[in-house]
Order: sequence, then C-alpha cells, then structure tokens
Amino acid sequence: MRAFWLLPLVVLPLAGCPKLGKFPGLAQYTPKLHFQKVQMRSVTFQGADADFVFQLTNPNPVAVKVASFTYDLNVAGADFAQGDNTKGLNVLARGNSELRLPVAVKFADLIRLGQATRGQDSVPFQIKGTFRFDTPLGTVRVPYQDAGQIPVLRPPKVRLASLKVTQLNVLRHNARLELDVGLTHQQGASMDFHDIGYQVALGGNQVATGDVADAGAVAPGKETIVALPLNIDLLQVGTTIATAIARKQPVNVGLGANMQVGTPLGQVPLKVNEATRLAIH
Repeated sequence: MRAFWLLPLVVLPLAGCPKLGKFPGLAQYTPKLHFQKVQMRSVTFQGADADFVFQLTNPNPVAVKVASFTYDLNVAGADFAQGDNTKGLNVLARGNSELRLPVAVKFADLIRLGQATRGQDSVPFQIKGTFRFDTPLGTVRVPYQDAGQIPVLRPPKVRLASLKVTQLNVLRHNARLELDVGLTHQQGASMDFHDIGYQVALGGNQVATGDVADAGAVAPGKETIVALPLNIDLLQVGTTIATAIARKQPVNVGLGANMQVGTPLGQVPLKVNEATRLAIH
C-alpha cells in the first residue's frame, strides 16, 4: 500500500505560528497515513456495511488528534458516496492507530456503476479526501487518495424445474414426490449451498416441509439440480390436489426456503420465495 505523508509543518500556512520556518526538519516527526483495506461486514446478497480501514502512524512522543476527515468515494468513474466525519480520533504517541471509515453499499448499485459482467467478483473504486489534525502548533490538513477493488455479490437464482411422483399408494393415502430445484449463480468462484429448510405448497396450500443438509458446490454459470423430497398425506391435501397427483395433472407449486450460501465473502443467508405451475410426472 502507498503511504501518504503529512506535509511538513514548515510549509503549511498555519495561523498564529509565524516561527514554524525555524524548524526545517519537522517532516520526519509528522504522522503518516496508510490506506490498508476495504473490510466487509454484515453481508447480505443485497449489500453490506463496509469499512475503509486506514492506519495512522505517529512517530512523536505525544499523541495527535484527528479532528475530522472528509471522503469522496468514486466507483468505476461515478460518484458513490461523500461525507464529513467530525467524530475525531486520538492517534497514539509513537504507535499505530486504526481509523475506520464506515460506508453502506448496495451490491446492485456497485454492479450497475461498474458495469460488472458475469464472473467478476469486484468493481474498481477510488477514494479521496482530507484529514485535519490538531497539533500544538496549529491545524494541519492532509489530502489522501487511493484506489482498489470492492467485492460484490450477486443473488443466486432458484428455479422450480420439475415435479415428479416417486411413490404412490392410494390405499394408504400417501404419496412421495420430488421437487427438482435448479441453483445457478454468476460469481467468479463456486458457491456452496447447505442447511436448506423448505416448505412446499401445492394449489396454494402447504403440503410438505423438509431439510437438506448439503446441496454441494455450484460452479459458476452452471445449474445444479437439488431434489427436495415431499411426503404427502393424500387425505390432508384435499381432493383437487390428490386427484392431480394421482392423474399427474399440472398444479401450482410454491417454494419457501431459507439456506446458507458459501460465498467469497463468507457464509451469507438466502431467503427464497418462488412459485410457478408445473406438470406432475
């Protein structure tokens, strides 16, 4: 990472400090500002809280106060966020202090601004602004700027692919069906789907619930089919649905599910609500 040096105090027009020109070596004693990283937290498929992390190094034997700082965040050439933080920060004497600039991001906005294509897991950004330090000799304003990449996530797509009868016992009034669900995504790396809890409705009425511990890894751009087993009591679902199952007629299917998805940014929860009309095979 590039280091941003505080301008020597001897060249800054500090009001009330006419004797600063007598100290030509002050540059070596001024704090240094380093841009460290972008750290994502509280991640969902819609967005995240991001911290732009800086390290402030103070070589002096006394603490220095960051009175305020401004920021202007640009994503792929377009303005994204601006602000002025006046909370302040005390920089430790002869040590390093961490400063975090919190910014809320929406992944859809990042993808749109960055014109990100399939397989891209990040978009470029630039950040710049000014830090204002209060010192015994006056106020020092220090510009900073840097560039990097912000990670992005795209919600996986869930498709209700097919519904088939795997077992039917009319005399015992039960049937076993499988709902095939297609999982796809457009990230650059594979994503893992697990801890899937689901509820399935037929004809508008919930008929089955279940869990799938692990659906495995899904490669980028390729669909993986996951079979959800449905154990159905034909006496409970009503005559219309029972007849549709027995005669293999089309039926309205609804799926509600909650699952965990392994992504480049860690485990992210995904909630699914899908509905369509399927023929029963």
